[in-house]
Amino acid sequence: MKCQKNVMLLHVLLVVVSITIGGAARTARQQLRILAIGDSITEGAVAGRSNHPYTWELENQLRKKLGAKIVVDNRGVGGAGIYAQGFQNPTTLVPVAQQALSSRQKYDYVIVLLGINDLLRQGKSAEDVKAGLQQIYDAALQTGATVIAIPPFPAPGYVSQGDYKEQERQKLADMIKAVADGSRGKIIVLDLGVSFWDSNKSPGL
Repeated sequence: MKCQKNVMLLHVLLVVVSITIGGAARTARQQLRILAIGDSITEGAVAGRSNHPYTWELENQLRKKLGAKIVVDNRGVGGAGIYAQGFQNPTTLVPVAQQALSSRQKYDYVIVLLGINDLLRQGKSAEDVKAGLQQIYDAALQTGATVIAIPPFPAPGYVSQGDYKEQERQKLADMIKAVADGSRGKIIVLDLGVSFWDSNKSPGL
């Protein structure tokens, strides 16, 4: 059941990101470049399946929607975060993002979905994680890209809705929204956390 809900959530993520970028990129252009920074969700890890990043289908959907050449650069690292190192690739994600953003090829959009490994595995506070996320946001904005900031998803298999780590996750989501509010539209927040908890409630509860 948890695997099915994870797949459903990834499908919702794909649809929402596709609609957001497709709606914002109305002007005709020959090419649209997107950078995706994140942990195992971005890397494409799905329980019981080989890696299948949501970015593959995102690229296909946007190509059909916009009729342009779509390039999606996936820099997902399973297990990684601002402080947490990846399981197979022992790096954190700020330098990964900075390296990608320093290339000559500029991105139109930068999708940032990470932080849960820092909150759960590292025991970091929302303030700690937000400071690292800000570095990624700033690096992206300096290149002229629009940031799609996705707060980390809840982890009901590891913490309860009343757990202090879940409270830190919600606090981080609010911080990300506050940053976006002051960005003059250059940071777009997609928060799927509430719908995720709703999907995990048993009927009648």
